[in-house]
Amino acid sequence: MKPLTTQFVFENRKYNESSTAEERAAILNTVTLYNDKIIYFKEIPVASTFNINLVFPKILKLAESKDACGLVIDLRETTKLPDADTRRTINAQFSNICDAIDHVAFVTGKNKVLNVGIKFIMHHTNLKSFSINTSVDQAMEKIKAILSE
Repeated sequence: MKPLTTQFVFENRKYNESSTAEERAAILNTVTLYNDKIIYFKEIPVASTFNINLVFPKILKLAESKDACGLVIDLRETTKLPDADTRRTINAQFSNICDAIDHVAFVTGKNKVLNVGIKFIMHHTNLKSFSINTSVDQAMEKIKAILSE
């Protein structure tokens, strides 16, 4: 089962405030409602404070309209770990959404470096729960199990 993703092809670079309207729309389109309880976010190749600050308000808005909600963050096409500024932004944005999200399921394939990075970053958040998964299907199943408890 593959979530819908945008047709826009992201470059292997950080996007910032000088991004075009088309780039901004494509970044926002990386967040979709997968079903009535799961939000899907496909991270772009290089995360930045700009794209994180752009997508997390959309995630929060979608999550707040649900009684129970899970978030899948697909990182399989990420090419670099976030820099210190981006990590701080991620921590701040997770603090904003932690009350609205019951579980975050990260999808990393088998990227062990990314898995360690996620644990490091998530250690500094107030998320209720998170998991690291090798596939989107595994992540969906984990969220379904958590939400049915």
